[in-house]
Amino acid sequence: MKKKITLLLKILISVALLVLTIKFMNLDLAETFNTLKKSDWKWFILSCLTLYATVFTNTYRWMILANQLNYKLTFTESLKLYFEAMFSNNFLPSNFGGDAWRSYELGKKDKGWMKAASTVIVERLFGFTLMFALMPVALITIKFSSFSEAIPKKIELLLWLSFAGMIFMYATYLLWSKIKITFIQKVKYAFDEYTKCHKSMRNVIIWTFITHVFLILSNVFAAFATNVSLDAIPFWYWFIVVPTSTLLSFVIPAVKGVGAKEASYIYLLGFIGIASSDALAIAFLIFLGTLISTLPGISIVFRKSKKTEENLSWSEEVEAEELLTTEEVKKIPKISKVRNK
Repeated sequence: MKKKITLLLKILISVALLVLTIKFMNLDLAETFNTLKKSDWKWFILSCLTLYATVFTNTYRWMILANQLNYKLTFTESLKLYFEAMFSNNFLPSNFGGDAWRSYELGKKDKGWMKAASTVIVERLFGFTLMFALMPVALITIKFSSFSEAIPKKIELLLWLSFAGMIFMYATYLLWSKIKITFIQKVKYAFDEYTKCHKSMRNVIIWTFITHVFLILSNVFAAFATNVSLDAIPFWYWFIVVPTSTLLSFVIPAVKGVGAKEASYIYLLGFIGIASSDALAIAFLIFLGTLISTLPGISIVFRKSKKTEENLSWSEEVEAEELLTTEEVKKIPKISKVRNK
């Protein structure tokens, strides 16, 4: 019941965000539909292909991280799990998340649930870190362009603060990692796992960078599809739009980020003179392309069952127990034995 209420609240938040966006950003839906009707679908197909490419590069990055902890994943196996996770994130109820699915499937290999979760946590952290590390490039470049005064000072300050906040979090890791909150302890456990394995992260960084280049290109191609050129939206400006919209869709509790991402596209692209209808059309094409790019993961629908969901919840419960000290474990009820495969 609690999960259903949470999902309902997220739907309401998404609807509210969309309504507020239409009302306060002078959005003409008829003009947006007209823009989509006139779109050059060859560019949209290219946008979809680059979004497909991000799944392959993300998969390779995750496979590297998993194999550094001796899981011996093949690329084919990794790709199947990654597609299923992406499909779950985009099409299935939010309580059955793709990250949890990857952790569970990987954890079944050795029942090392937290070790498996560590591969997903570190992979996500690499993605977010490099995404925000590239933002200052755009913020500096804009000062030497015709858009030097486009972004309001307060918004620019917030963008710099978000980057500084990321640096601060890493700089103070030894302090906040001692806080006994489950999520923080999961991050600490993941960092410790990769600190112990003493493996190079160079290839992980390279593949993360390649992923972000493809992600930016998918947005550029979506803009081309709506007849918006690089003169109107410079390539480097997407290094502001994409991280910001991703952060907002992650922080705001909306369904799959719907509403938050569209509003951020309209707001940020509006600074450089892009019409609200065009910005919404671009955001919609990216959303549609993302859905299409995850369709190969539909196999999860046939593998998912009520028993699987129960086991997945159980594995998350085990993760929480693994984070506790021996003394704390004694104080909680014993977790049931491993369920049948």
